[in-house]
Amino acid sequence: MLQEAMEVFQIMLQEKGERIITDAYIPKDGTYRLIVMKDDGWVIKDPVDIIFNKKTNTVDISNDMDYLLIQELDYKSKLLEMNKPIDPKKVIHSNNYLSLAVKKESVTSGKLSEEIIQQYYEILRNPNKKYEKKPQARALYHVAEERLGQPDIEAIDKIEKFILANKEDIWKGINLEKKNYVKLFFVYQEEEKTKEIYKIESERYLIPNIYNNNNFNMEFEKGIVGLPNDNMGMNSKKPYLENKTRKVKVPYLLDQESALLQSKFFDYLFGQVSKKTISHLCG
Repeated sequence: MLQEAMEVFQIMLQEKGERIITDAYIPKDGTYRLIVMKDDGWVIKDPVDIIFNKKTNTVDISNDMDYLLIQELDYKSKLLEMNKPIDPKKVIHSNNYLSLAVKKESVTSGKLSEEIIQQYYEILRNPNKKYEKKPQARALYHVAEERLGQPDIEAIDKIEKFILANKEDIWKGINLEKKNYVKLFFVYQEEEKTKEIYKIESERYLIPNIYNNNNFNMEFEKGIVGLPNDNMGMNSKKPYLENKTRKVKVPYLLDQESALLQSKFFDYLFGQVSKKTISHLCG
């Protein structure tokens, strides 16, 4: 049944694009700010407060001019889960160099230190460091790099330097006392260029992290397959999920393309649940 649903979803995705996912995606409560990278100087735009109203199941937005773009960039910048961060200290909750997402209390408390910011961008400059002690994840990252190219070191350096040199300005006008998020998105003047680069950097994060546990990965002639992370979790506390009578104990394995598609499918379903389009997820 899941495979049949995925086939239908893939057709929908091809016909309508990823807006079918992001249209239903609800950003976490917080303050969002776009920073436009221009040749003649970068522009820090006014902050946008986004709060989900649980009584009306609608999103309250202080200024909806950039909401659709913020919605898409936030979706492409989110972590799969907190156990799969870029920042090993888990202070920064975004997945690419164009975004910086933190809890506001991390800013006011000083937890978001220069050291944390520098470490975050150093990992994004050289993702091999993150995966150097994880051979299965490292193999997947090499797949990602072959497909997407190497990180844009020049852009990463510029954004890191801008953040460190403009700490007062980037938080200006934002109520940091609220118990929610603050997220910065660096964007180009051309919206389509921005969306394309966010997509590339999102996949650079997703491919090495898309599987439930890379220890279950297997390599075949056609590439690496693994256990998807969406509706099945296996670990030492769940030995009953193993197929004890089979040579391969993992219930099912997917290649990266199929795992990425399934991840998008579950994001689509959760979005529909959030909008109350459907009342619950089956499974």
